Amino acid sequence: MIMTVLTTESGQEDILLTPKEVSDVLRVPVGTLGQWRHRGTGPRSIKYESGGIRYRRSIVLAWLAEQELNSTD
Repeated sequence: MIMTVLTTESGQEDILLTPKEVSDVLRVPVGTLGQWRHRGTGPRSIKYESGGIRYRRSIVLAWLAEQELNSTD
């Protein structure tokens, strides 16, 4: 597996995840991620000119933590 690593402004490393990897982390179908992306309700993503989609791991984890904080259960 090839991992793309980015460096944030603060100097920390961040990994780009594929939609499949994010779906595994969040335990939702890849199609659900696509719906969330279309509606603007899921974790922010990066779309390449070629059409590829990637997610920063830090953004996915922050989004997940936010969902937990906003949970009414």
